[in-house]
Amino acid sequence: MKRLFQTDWSKDRDKLDKRARNDAQEEASIIPTDVFPSNPSTSLHGSNTMASRGADELTTSSSSPIGVSVLYNPSDGNAAVECLDSIVFIHGLKGHREKTWTSDNASDPWPKALLPSEIPNARVLAYGYDADVAKATDMVSVSRIRDHAATFLKRLTNFRDRTDSSARPIIFVCHSLGGLVCQAALARAYTREHLKEVLEATRGILFLGTPHHGSALAVWAERLGKSVGVLKQTNTEILGVLRPESEVLAEIQDNFHNITQSQTKAGVGTIQITCFYEELPLPGIGLVVPQHSAIFPGKDAVGIHGTHHTMVKFSSLEDSGFIDICDELRTWIKKFDRKVPVPQRQSTPPPAVEEQNEKRSTTPQKKTASKFLVPYAKNKSFVERSNVFERLKSEFCHGPEDDIEDARSRVCLYGLGGIGKTQIAIAYTYWLRKAHPEISVFWVHASDSDRFRQAYSEIAEECNIAGRSDHNVDLLTLVKSWFERQKAGPWFLVLDNADNTELFFNDHTQPSNTSPSDVELDNGNIHMARFLPKYGNGSILVTTRNKEAGSRLVPGQPLLEVGPMSDGESVQMIREITGDSSLSMDASTVLSNRLENLPLAIAQAAAFMHENCTSLDQYLGILDKGDGIEVQLLGGNFEAVGRDTDVPHAVMATWVVSFEHIKRKNPLAADFLSVMAFFDRQSIEREFMTICMCLRIFRKKIRFDNESGGSRSSSGQDEARHHEEHHEEGYSFTAELESSHDHSRNQVCNSNEVHIGEFSGDPYQMLETLEQDGACSMLLEQALGTLKAFSFIKENKNGTLGMHRLVQLATADWLSRKGSAKIFITKALLTLAIFSAAFDRAGELSYETIYHYQAILAADERSFFLDITSTAFFRYGMAKFYFNVGQFKLALDCIEVALETREDNKHQESCLAAMRLKALILQALIRNQEAKQTLIELATIQPQDSVVMPDTIDDLAELLLESGDYREARDLLVGAIGQLETNDASSLRQNAHLMVYLHMVFYKLGEFGKAEETCLQVLSIVEEALASGKPAKFRIVYKVALAFASQGKLQEAERIFRQLLSNKLDSAEPSTIRIQTLGALAKVLGKQDRDQEAIDIQRQVVHLSKHIEDFQSRSEAEADALRKLAMLQTKQKSFGDAEESIAHALLLHQGIHGDTGWPVLLCTYYLGAIKCELGKWEEAKNLMENAY
Repeated sequence: MKRLFQTDWSKDRDKLDKRARNDAQEEASIIPTDVFPSNPSTSLHGSNTMASRGADELTTSSSSPIGVSVLYNPSDGNAAVECLDSIVFIHGLKGHREKTWTSDNASDPWPKALLPSEIPNARVLAYGYDADVAKATDMVSVSRIRDHAATFLKRLTNFRDRTDSSARPIIFVCHSLGGLVCQAALARAYTREHLKEVLEATRGILFLGTPHHGSALAVWAERLGKSVGVLKQTNTEILGVLRPESEVLAEIQDNFHNITQSQTKAGVGTIQITCFYEELPLPGIGLVVPQHSAIFPGKDAVGIHGTHHTMVKFSSLEDSGFIDICDELRTWIKKFDRKVPVPQRQSTPPPAVEEQNEKRSTTPQKKTASKFLVPYAKNKSFVERSNVFERLKSEFCHGPEDDIEDARSRVCLYGLGGIGKTQIAIAYTYWLRKAHPEISVFWVHASDSDRFRQAYSEIAEECNIAGRSDHNVDLLTLVKSWFERQKAGPWFLVLDNADNTELFFNDHTQPSNTSPSDVELDNGNIHMARFLPKYGNGSILVTTRNKEAGSRLVPGQPLLEVGPMSDGESVQMIREITGDSSLSMDASTVLSNRLENLPLAIAQAAAFMHENCTSLDQYLGILDKGDGIEVQLLGGNFEAVGRDTDVPHAVMATWVVSFEHIKRKNPLAADFLSVMAFFDRQSIEREFMTICMCLRIFRKKIRFDNESGGSRSSSGQDEARHHEEHHEEGYSFTAELESSHDHSRNQVCNSNEVHIGEFSGDPYQMLETLEQDGACSMLLEQALGTLKAFSFIKENKNGTLGMHRLVQLATADWLSRKGSAKIFITKALLTLAIFSAAFDRAGELSYETIYHYQAILAADERSFFLDITSTAFFRYGMAKFYFNVGQFKLALDCIEVALETREDNKHQESCLAAMRLKALILQALIRNQEAKQTLIELATIQPQDSVVMPDTIDDLAELLLESGDYREARDLLVGAIGQLETNDASSLRQNAHLMVYLHMVFYKLGEFGKAEETCLQVLSIVEEALASGKPAKFRIVYKVALAFASQGKLQEAERIFRQLLSNKLDSAEPSTIRIQTLGALAKVLGKQDRDQEAIDIQRQVVHLSKHIEDFQSRSEAEADALRKLAMLQTKQKSFGDAEESIAHALLLHQGIHGDTGWPVLLCTYYLGAIKCELGKWEEAKNLMENAY
């Protein structure tokens, strides 16, 4: 960590800000300036605007074609050709009869241009209707889904009559909303004799991205209309049908399901169904209709490698999606028996529910009246979680076609407290009572043994179970036996809040002469799992926060995790509870996202707004006042439907119960949770927890040595001391961290707490040793497993850990109330310091740690546990990190705060380095005058022997040269060169570098003789360095060439670069120079318009970058090389190659930086511009919007 202060700013990376800026300017000049005109109405390349070239669902039209259109007819011009079938295409939301099916570069839709070559004997029709959500005119349709269906059905029937084609089989191909229109049309045809021939002629339906279970498309569509500023009127019924909770959607699907079943039973023929789903997300939106929503239950499903828009646009016969669709159509058509006449129209009603009821009851003639013992009223504001609801129906076989013999006897819902498990269970019981009134429903509170007993007692009384009044009878065993007897009738039991594993399971051996109900454990709980029915004519639904408890209660079966609500579900919930259906979609979504789409938090927020007549914007304003206010708002109690009176209603309070439980059960897990409360909640490294465990273990070792005099204290005493320990106010890490760089990087911890040096010296070796220790690994996994079981943390695919934001706030608040926040803020910072010493080999903060430092320092700002020197030290490191990744404003904020806190210590090396960093940041922000004043001040106050002095002179000279202050620059350089000793490599390199600047100053001042003389001196130094063959001197050559290139001396720079490359650079250090030299040479060649030579050289840079040993350095170097290669390829107008290069660079940068950060945004912008050149307008538009 000390290397943060001992930086060699003479290295190339020191100029990253300026080079990045120059590269961006130069690369921007390569991209045509008319790619995206400033006026949106201006046409691109003289033809079409970006808006007009997008997918059909992003294009509005004032004259969308309506009705049936013939795209292809086999008999046209050839009466001898028999047309056997009709294939009807129906577009989706904001679609177009032809454009929906037309790729960007095609003039005709693929059903017209491509399909006839594969299916030659089928007539191809397309149907158009007005399904716009928003327009710039007043021509917005107010038709409902059923109205669209009725109109479509009538027009298709009339068209078939008019063309004498009523006997032809029909296949429908439907995109998105078109699938719902088709289902509603066929359901309507079933009930109308004069229209029924369309249903009877239907042989197959291909659904392409149709939301069979709802989707986020409605939310997106409404946002889209508002974002472009043209939303005049919203067809709320069309939007509503796409929401999972829509009763209209459920009715459409149920009717369609019933008529397909009745068609089969009546002998008319099965309607073949295949569903296709999108595999690629829309940028900034995601999957519009996810796979689970696009699949029709029990039918085949195929993925198409495209977005919701492009999945229906094919440009060639080789497109995989086109091939899959044609194969499906061809298979169906071969099965059709066209010699069979259209059957007589049937009036058989849909299958009755009673048939299933008969199957469910083994003795229907003796069944008792069903019971409904649910202690909660139906929640009128409940928003159905359709994905979970459908899974429950499927698992319990409660659906109309399900076989009860396939039902699971137990299913478990698990998830974070407040995620809505109990609410789902309540809603399911009410749905079950309505759908299957013959099933008795019971509810058991499982939070403690008393409530369990009470529930069983109520069941015994309500069901008049014989023997319930006998005091000698074990009531729990009696009720269990009653459930397991078949004569109890069908039943459904909810076991709610089964969080405590110890309540249900006891692994201790019990005396043989004890009654099961009388067995008491030390903690007062009994073995309740034995009293749950193991068989019988019923099922059990378990809800729990604790995945471990759920896994043991439902052994050998997968558990159903309840996750956050979708944006659409959250918005509806807010509207339902507040009673205000006009609440802004955007503001409601902002609130729901702020509350992590957590149902209990949303309910609490909505209740507050409703009770206090607070507007949504006002509530958001209160939340914006800080985390402390948010904790208060979500910590207050409120009345909620369906919440147990013994369970805290407030979001924050409901988790405290689990916190205390974890603390008792697994203190190490509680430690982990407490430290994580002060990290950034995302991407928490597992090594952090290893270090945390190490600190905990070694603290006990120190106490054993220092306090017990060799006599180990009990674990209970250790735990007590752990929670009572006090740290000195203003604890300083700085001295310890600086001393940690004594070669072995030892002792990065406070001497009163932990001496890492005693763990064999090297933090990296220490962590390796701990990770290889089997016992330590087991403890680590058990502790993390406990936190994951309660859904407080999740493990990401890359192995890092993530923490729920509101859980993190609640944990920090819990610790503050207990007076322990100080301990764990200090411990979190100490953990990061050790991690940096062990893993950040360059001695700088990394992507793994930067945001965690930021979070810890933000937490400390509210508490002031750390001293000023420590915070300044880490803010300097953060500023340097932000500077290196191009986030200059953040860098300036950090460095200014760091310097303000060190005002009294300006002459220290660390402060001098910070001042120089500030000057570089100001230059990057093009605030050159401020940068100049900072550098002048720096040069004035620092001693001549300061390690920062040479680089300060270098920076100031370059700045003066750029600003035209040539005489001032000359005086500065002459004086500085005179001060330098030339007998060591470092001084020689600096001398040569400054002399290049002096050469340019003389040239600018018209002193050409001195300029030539200085240039010859520089070249002499270069020749000497090359002749020496010493790797240390090769960097002198490289720096001189860079200086020439920066001043426009391209030929001189090229010659020196080539001379350097002709040397054998085969050691580790020169190989880095080789990569840098090749990259610089490619840039110089590009500036001379020698593009092909530049591209060939840059390809070598890409190749060599792949062989860098360190993963992060390798990825960054390769991404940077690919970006520069793409710019050269763009300049040469090789746009296809450029697209491939920049896309690869973007993926590498995203792997390092995530979705934000300067390199990611820059690559995103370039990729959008290149796609625009390739005519990929929709993709280009989305990328450019994301970049901005």
